[in-house]
Amino acid sequence: MKRRKFIEETHASVYPVLIYMFTLGIVSFLILILDEVYIPFYQIGASTDTSINKDIDAPRATFMGFLDILWPKGVMLIIFIICDFALIMEYQKERYRSGG
Repeated sequence: MKRRKFIEETHASVYPVLIYMFTLGIVSFLILILDEVYIPFYQIGASTDTSINKDIDAPRATFMGFLDILWPKGVMLIIFIICDFALIMEYQKERYRSGG
């Protein structure tokens, strides 16, 4: 049985992964803090006052629907995808520099 020859790769670095984890940690912490700050705004914005005319209430309802989609899961997903892309591109640098 033939043994496989491993290619020696000595250009590895842990820094891209550390930056990735640090960025996601900071963003998670900021979203957690800002979510606590925004709770009173959510309670005012998501008010279900039945005495308000539906035509007058439509912009507020639309904005709150958009905010429910975007915050916080949408922001975290966008940052997660950007960090993933940056990490993959960082790992590909050596391949692009060598031309292969």
